[in-house]
Amino acid sequence: MIVTVDLLSKSRGKVYIYGYVRVTGFQEIPTDEVFTLSKAIMRAGFTDFADKKKVKVRKSEAAGGQNLIIDVGAIIEKGKQDKDIKLEPGDMIYVPGKLLNF
Repeated sequence: MIVTVDLLSKSRGKVYIYGYVRVTGFQEIPTDEVFTLSKAIMRAGFTDFADKKKVKVRKSEAAGGQNLIIDVGAIIEKGKQDKDIKLEPGDMIYVPGKLLNF
């Protein structure tokens, strides 16, 4: 019996991001860092009409399956890192649009 381990794997899984972001779809979770909501949002980029204060995160069933609403604007623009959350494989992120777009 031969067992091999792929040490070149650079992903621990994927999260899915959609809504009012510039790049929708799956994002790989790197193995060498803690992948947070703010990092995923920074990679995807908000559109002009994104509601940064009401970003919805659906945690995977393995992580409890809970729904969260996070003010990502406070994390990115005001540096409130205590509000940032760690993402796990299977998490889904939805960025809603603002009700009024000026």
